[in-house]
Amino acid sequence: MGRLQTQWSKRPEQIKHISSESIKRSENDPQQNQSVGVLKGQQQAVISSLRYFKALVDKLGVDKSGGDKRCLDHSVVSGLLGGASSRVLEAVQVLAQLDPHLQNNKTISGCLARLNHSLAQLIHWVDKVMLQSFSCNNKDSAESVTTVIRAVLDSVKELVKLATVKLEGSVPVSPVQSEPKWLDDQDKSDVRLTGKSPAKDDGISKVEVRSEEEHLALAPPKPPMPVHHVVAPGLQSPPALPPKKRQTSTAPCPSPCRVAIVAPMRRETDAVLEQDDSCLKRLSSSANSDDDPDYEFLHTDLSSSEQLPNVPLATLCPALPEKRHQINTGPELESSPLSPVKAPPPLPEKKHHIHQYLQLCLPYNDESAAMFYQRHNSRQPEMDTTQQSDVHPSNDSTPQVQPLSAPALPPKKKQQEDSSDKETEDIESRDTDERVNQETELSLQSNEEEQVEEMLLTDQEEIYTRITLKTEDEDGPEVKAASPEILLVHASELSSSEDELFCEAFLCTYRSFISPDKVIHKLQHRYRHLCQEQEPGYVEAAKNTFQLLVRVVDELSPVELEPDLLLLLVDLVFSLLTAGKLGLAHLLHSKFLSIIDKRWKLTGSPSSFCPLAARGVAARPGTLLDYRSQDLAEQLTLLDSQLFYRIELPEVLLWSKEQNEEKSPNLTKFTQHFNSVSFWVRSVIILQEKAQDREKLLLKFLKIMKHLRKLNNFNSYLAVLSALDSAPLRRLDWQKNTTESLEELSSLIDSSSSFRVYRAALAEVEPPCIPYLGLILQDLTFVHLGNPDNVTTSQGSKVNFCKRWQQFNILDTLRSYQQVAYSLQPDSDIISFFNDFNDHLAEEALWELSLRIRPRNTPRANQR
Repeated sequence: MGRLQTQWSKRPEQIKHISSESIKRSENDPQQNQSVGVLKGQQQAVISSLRYFKALVDKLGVDKSGGDKRCLDHSVVSGLLGGASSRVLEAVQVLAQLDPHLQNNKTISGCLARLNHSLAQLIHWVDKVMLQSFSCNNKDSAESVTTVIRAVLDSVKELVKLATVKLEGSVPVSPVQSEPKWLDDQDKSDVRLTGKSPAKDDGISKVEVRSEEEHLALAPPKPPMPVHHVVAPGLQSPPALPPKKRQTSTAPCPSPCRVAIVAPMRRETDAVLEQDDSCLKRLSSSANSDDDPDYEFLHTDLSSSEQLPNVPLATLCPALPEKRHQINTGPELESSPLSPVKAPPPLPEKKHHIHQYLQLCLPYNDESAAMFYQRHNSRQPEMDTTQQSDVHPSNDSTPQVQPLSAPALPPKKKQQEDSSDKETEDIESRDTDERVNQETELSLQSNEEEQVEEMLLTDQEEIYTRITLKTEDEDGPEVKAASPEILLVHASELSSSEDELFCEAFLCTYRSFISPDKVIHKLQHRYRHLCQEQEPGYVEAAKNTFQLLVRVVDELSPVELEPDLLLLLVDLVFSLLTAGKLGLAHLLHSKFLSIIDKRWKLTGSPSSFCPLAARGVAARPGTLLDYRSQDLAEQLTLLDSQLFYRIELPEVLLWSKEQNEEKSPNLTKFTQHFNSVSFWVRSVIILQEKAQDREKLLLKFLKIMKHLRKLNNFNSYLAVLSALDSAPLRRLDWQKNTTESLEELSSLIDSSSSFRVYRAALAEVEPPCIPYLGLILQDLTFVHLGNPDNVTTSQGSKVNFCKRWQQFNILDTLRSYQQVAYSLQPDSDIISFFNDFNDHLAEEALWELSLRIRPRNTPRANQR
């Protein structure tokens, strides 16, 4: 016993000496204190963002009952929730950027994984809200969002506690330091469970046991030689473990009872290696507390918070009419509006705005059109004019396909065949069908395997072997043909400016041979595969692949946002968050929110695009002559530019391929505005009863055209010109100088040589500029119909990229005009006077007034 007491008596002096020096170093380490302060500040930033998010959810009425349901603008809900979730993501992203020595700890890395998962759940909930037109009276969703916020908050506080203890715990615990809270709690729990006094435990005082633990914690990095302790007679051996409880299905389970927890004897080497993890795990188990004031906002309604923005909410949704029970009587059935006796009114005839917009360039000849799109130092290959002349008649804006004659009926078979012959033929036909199906399945399977293999290529030489390149004697782009997968892989490699130009052409035209959801799916598969490799070449290829994926998402058109595509993006963001790639997830999620916002603006809030007069603002009384011609031209240009800059390039490309106005909404609005301006100009002139007033207004519009030409607004210029040169106005009597002025201004749209005069004038201007899109649409249509989609090469049928290069040159010309905006200020008086150009007459009414002014077979008056 004396030998044991001698060993214990020597250790406190060593402990005091070592710990005092360590504590002095800790107190004099400002960098450590600064790191802890930064962690606390980052934690408060996350809590503040979560509180704002919870307040916004309460403000939008997510947790309201059905009676308090409010009408919400889905675009507002998406914008506010998306911005609040991005704010949380940014705050957590800053907090998660810990030092490497902290991230290497197993406990802290596990806490980071839980934080990433809870954050992914929060972002995923917000995305689902935006995609599913969230219902305001869904209590389950309200509870789920509170649970998700609590999970994020728990993980954040746990992470900050563990990181703080790791930073402060670099100095071991000593008797000079204040005892950690978790040690006190442990001692109290031991007293409570065992019922023994903390002062003595089987002959060993608490001070001696505490000194034993402190000495073990202060052991040097190199473990000392093992010491064989002699057990004194008065010192008992540790008690045996409690018997193992076996629970059976027949016997009832005993109620849980408290069992004394006896710490096993620890070796010095194990204590040194496991000290940090055991301390962090104990803190992790007690990280959350209901008494924490940071959790109070989860149980309160924050809808009246002053920090929230003004949400444009309607007061209440109109109540549904009371349901009436109809009695099946004869008179009531006859008077019902849904009675089959009265047929529903026919639907109005669908208007084709873009086709009407193209009427101005009907005498179109594409023989010399390609020369106007020679860009990027590359000459366009000559198109097959003989083939185009057969497919496209020159007297119509859309190609007319001659209907094929019905095939002749096969001759009747004489039913004199034997039954055995019929059975033999049936068996042979079934065998042939099965063989063809098997070959088709094998071919599809081999093609899928080849596509997967091509998407995972990273070797440049191997990629170029699968691309058909042009020869030195050929014109056109460097890449002539390749499979969609090889084109996609080649577009992700940005090693030179030439490859970057190829990437631009690919992004502009890939929709003509592969859908956007397939492109995103293939890029996602390639990125995940490359991230599993650790070689530098794979890491760089994965980075380039993700950059291309972000660009594809950023350039999506609102009409392309199908439900499957949106769900694919939501899942991709979720997988990035759970993998701990918060920076990449934040970048992709911001692009996702941007395209969702464009979608809601296009379909959810059309009134925001209308001018003041179209929204019920009274137009200012007056006439066209009350305003300056330059001011009128500037306001026309301003209205045109607002619609022109919203046109997406995919809309233009899709219309040239499918000619479906529903898939080109912005292009349709732009052309509809052109047609409205044209008919408005005709109506303003022809509604004047006196010839002198009509003459004044026509001269006024000629002055406006000159100012439009100076502003490089060819679209409104041709809209006014098409009105002044229309048949109902052209047949009227005008002065000679007025007619000559009109003919001079009309020379710009001369159709000879594929509108060479207009194309030359357009090529000389400097942006800002608004071109007439009719010729661009016609050029794209001829390129699409005059060139095959695929070409046969030595490697099989591949995508004809020469055709896509021609389309890219046309679209890139249009994009160059959209990149420079006008610096014009709106004039509410003139815009109200225009009244969105809705006050115009139809074509039949214009002809009726024209014939009333100058009847048929009436000689034209002598022009002065």
